[in-house]
Amino acid sequence: MDGWVCLNDRAKKVNLSIASKNFALSPFKKNLDPYKIDTEKTVMDINLQLLGDTEKGFHIASNLQAKTLGVISLTKNLGEFRLRTDSTFNLHNRSLIIHTAAFYVNGFLRDIQGRGDGPEESFLLGRYQDR
Repeated sequence: MDGWVCLNDRAKKVNLSIASKNFALSPFKKNLDPYKIDTEKTVMDINLQLLGDTEKGFHIASNLQAKTLGVISLTKNLGEFRLRTDSTFNLHNRSLIIHTAAFYVNGFLRDIQGRGDGPEESFLLGRYQDR
């Protein structure tokens, strides 16, 4: 983990980078059981970068990769799995806008891209609602 936070400015600034190789999912067994993911067979590499401030929002780049993704409901493991995203989180309206996403499983790639930089031209994933 590497980064910094500046709390002196009006817009709180953040630059955070998190990376983990061979991240074991076994501690999350109870959380992942409903999704039928075999946490004993799944080990991931995780890279996450967060840069921005509380006024303009946060740019988030992520890369998740697993050499073997064990899914209990399938007779065969899914094999290599990668998910890369480039998104923006807006703190004011609690929205996550996905600009690009690439999903790769066993040699098959599905690439999704927005048409531009504006929120109306990208994919609005959803808003977090307080309960």
